[in-house]
Amino acid sequence: MDPDRRIQLAAQFVKGELTQEEAYEMLAMVETAAGCYAVASLCTADVVERLLLKYEDHPLFEQLADDAADQVALEAEGTSLDFEYDRAIELVEEAAAECGLKLVEKENADVDQR
Repeated sequence: MDPDRRIQLAAQFVKGELTQEEAYEMLAMVETAAGCYAVASLCTADVVERLLLKYEDHPLFEQLADDAADQVALEAEGTSLDFEYDRAIELVEEAAAECGLKLVEKENADVDQR
């Protein structure tokens, strides 16, 4: 990778201006440099996608999914990715209940679609 690109990404990181795509680009570089690769990792967008299979859309889904993905990443080690996504959905449901948010389940939700 071009050293100027690394400097650009590092500067954007320091300023808190990385896009999600740039963050993944930087993550790939760091994993390569460290020689350490995540077997599987949750993605906020995928958690939201799975939520939308089960529930009607809600404006707080992205934030709740992001928080859940972060928590699962901290607590789940050596588990399957499907388990981690299921756990993230549970955490979103728990957080929504704690905040008093009513999640509206879709009528013909196929939650086993992945």
